[in-house]
Amino acid sequence: YKVCSNPVKISDGKWHLVEVIFRNGRVGFFVDNKACGEKSQSGKAISPGKFPLTLGSYPIPGRGREVYSLDGVLDEVIIAESSAAIQSLNTAGWTSKLKTLSNPLQKIFDASCEPVNGNEKHFGVPTFHTFFGRPVPLSFLFKGDKTKIESAALVIYLPEYVKLREIFSSNHNLPDRVIQTEVTKVEKNGHPYRRYQTTGFDMTNGLSKGLSLMFTAALDCRDRSKDTATVYWALRANGEEYGERSFLLKFLEPQQDEPTPGRFETMCYFLADDMAFHDRALQESIAKLYLSSGIRGKGRFYSHDTRRVKFDNYLKSQGFTLYNISLWEGPLGEKPTKTVPPALNAQGKPTKWLSPVLMLHDKDFRNAYFGAVRDKLSAAGDNEWVAFDYEPWGLPAKIDFRPETISAFKKRFGITDNLPGPKIVAKYRRQWARFWCELTAEITHLMADATHAANPTLKTTEYTYVFDYDSPNLWKRYLSIPKDLRLQEQYVDEFMLSIYHIHGRKAFDGLNQGIRVLKKPISAIALLSRDRGVTSGYTPPRDNLSPQQIYQKAVMCASLGIRHFGLYPGKWIDGAYHQALGRASRLIWANEKFFFDGKRCDEKVSVKPADKSTKRDDYAYVLWETGGRHLLVVFNFTGTPKSFVTEMKGNAQARRITVEPHDLILFHAD
Repeated sequence: YKVCSNPVKISDGKWHLVEVIFRNGRVGFFVDNKACGEKSQSGKAISPGKFPLTLGSYPIPGRGREVYSLDGVLDEVIIAESSAAIQSLNTAGWTSKLKTLSNPLQKIFDASCEPVNGNEKHFGVPTFHTFFGRPVPLSFLFKGDKTKIESAALVIYLPEYVKLREIFSSNHNLPDRVIQTEVTKVEKNGHPYRRYQTTGFDMTNGLSKGLSLMFTAALDCRDRSKDTATVYWALRANGEEYGERSFLLKFLEPQQDEPTPGRFETMCYFLADDMAFHDRALQESIAKLYLSSGIRGKGRFYSHDTRRVKFDNYLKSQGFTLYNISLWEGPLGEKPTKTVPPALNAQGKPTKWLSPVLMLHDKDFRNAYFGAVRDKLSAAGDNEWVAFDYEPWGLPAKIDFRPETISAFKKRFGITDNLPGPKIVAKYRRQWARFWCELTAEITHLMADATHAANPTLKTTEYTYVFDYDSPNLWKRYLSIPKDLRLQEQYVDEFMLSIYHIHGRKAFDGLNQGIRVLKKPISAIALLSRDRGVTSGYTPPRDNLSPQQIYQKAVMCASLGIRHFGLYPGKWIDGAYHQALGRASRLIWANEKFFFDGKRCDEKVSVKPADKSTKRDDYAYVLWETGGRHLLVVFNFTGTPKSFVTEMKGNAQARRITVEPHDLILFHAD
């Protein structure tokens, strides 16, 4: 036998209920009905033997006595062929406790529910918000070892008043279709439910060890008197149902349609492939849901998915702006040719990138790249924008040490040292950073030329980052990410600045500086994701923003004069965020004559914290003027209320205001 322990302290002179449950090689511990740990434990199935089955003690054959006898009472013992048989008895709450234990099958086949997974940080418990009559997409992402799965299915338990309108396989660039379900009536905690089990779909197709295969569902309710429900879901593999989880489902009233929205728009950057339901009525509902939230932009790239192209064209007819985002790595990611070989690293070995200097000066490569861009852009149909997502992170340290590149570098800066390439680069790091920024500008030029050769009407935006142009060490940042936007802006229509990992005053200052330095307009793109589930790989806990923080971030961007606000990944958006974005959009539309047509004049107002504990990074403000009127917006970036004293210069009348946590106050300051 093995001894398993847990640090829970129960030696307080009081009675406690301690339970140990063994199932499928796992031992689970419960103290006072609360799970406190589990551990692997080998065991054997109960089978007939020479001696009687004994519970509560350990008989020693031939000695006529028992040891390790239980000093207590055993009650409600169950021996069953399956967990389903135990569930039918539902004795003493053991059903739910059994389901909390890990099942070995979860290592073979598991799933994540998005956008539920991780949102308990903001809602207290796992929660999914949707709207009456306008379902918010709910997705399940699966991972597993398809070599060990004979059959697999998703199981969803819904109260009778909640309807499953559709569930479809929503993987991008994979054949998709509506998933059929087998429906049976069951009871859950004394309430009538319907059990939906997916059927007729080979879930091993497209399954991998990472979260890959995706199903998306639409849940609806027409009964306004029932605005909450508990939804259960589980997996079924190799003949066994396991891993049951639940979340709170909340129905919200739909937001008002806006027949004449303003110029500010939110866009979903990465595909939003969870939108593309098959049912036309659902498609219309989805379009209204997103438009009412102020989301009117959508990124896309397709190789062959004509159904989704058709759906996107429908969205365009309803007022959506379409962005092609297929130009990922830029030309450096293309295949080598006879005249454009791979770049070399410092050890002289070929890399996965092309030699940038040789590539940029090769006419045959240029013609081939123009053709490749034309094919990528035409595959997805008509678009209004193309987003360049060229991210040369760390490349100056990795490439290119070919003699041709080092020679071009030395010629550019008049370097005469006869040293090996890596030593030349190490000695002239500042010049190397500048050289790489110039290469990046020429690569952007090539991408823009190829785009406009394919379609002269397309507008271009460059995904990029916030830079501190006042820093004397900016060149060091360029060694990490060689993108000097001042060199690139002649080739693009707009810059899309990432504020994924910067928030509050830091984001405010970074965007402000970009507006001051750059001649071309800027947009901003924020992270709307969670630090658990499929998005956890790129979302630290501090970047898991609440709906209120997303609301504030959107209004902050607009108050700086920014008209386009992006969301990444742009899918798995909970209804509470739709509600927050809709609220932000309506506030912005009502005041955009100031933000987009007015004149910024922060110097005309004084905004001072009423409390000395309030620091500079805790708040920000902007003042706009148009038609002789002034609009003041004050932001509180902290988690506690903050008070301020505002005063228009030349006007002796001061005003005291209080701004709620992660909120803003907007008013006419005249």
